[in-house]
Amino acid sequence: MARPSWLEGRTDALLYAIYNRIKAYAVPMKETEVATTDDVKRTDPTAFGAVPAPAGKQLAVLKDALAARDYTALRGQLADDVVWSLGGGSGADGAMALWQADPEPLDAMTKVLAARCGGDARKVTCPAGAAAAGSYQLTLEPRAGVWRITSFVKTE
Repeated sequence: MARPSWLEGRTDALLYAIYNRIKAYAVPMKETEVATTDDVKRTDPTAFGAVPAPAGKQLAVLKDALAARDYTALRGQLADDVVWSLGGGSGADGAMALWQADPEPLDAMTKVLAARCGGDARKVTCPAGAAAAGSYQLTLEPRAGVWRITSFVKTE
């Protein structure tokens, strides 16, 4: 049966509303030390296509964070007003809460980064150009001199 086009946005809005109501009851977890090693393979910043060098470095850090499922590093890549759902909401905290609950968007972000990216000094998109209907598109823009994810949505 065909899913209505408004369903995904409404579902995201409902999940975000639930998150906002229960986050006051969250219990922080204890910090744990994670051993870092230098023998971890890092992504080459030039592997993303025709993008400015600073954007390529941020994309490489993003790809490494996704591979390790390092949510702290991923949160640092997001703009505070990141758009993560058409109709569902915006904001980095809401995006992280939903992405941790359902890893499908993070898997999609990994696939999007494997496609060629393109852009200029004001905006970089992955994949380059317009995304096909029903697929995700990642957008980075410089904010205060640092490239941040400003949008990661499934196009309609």
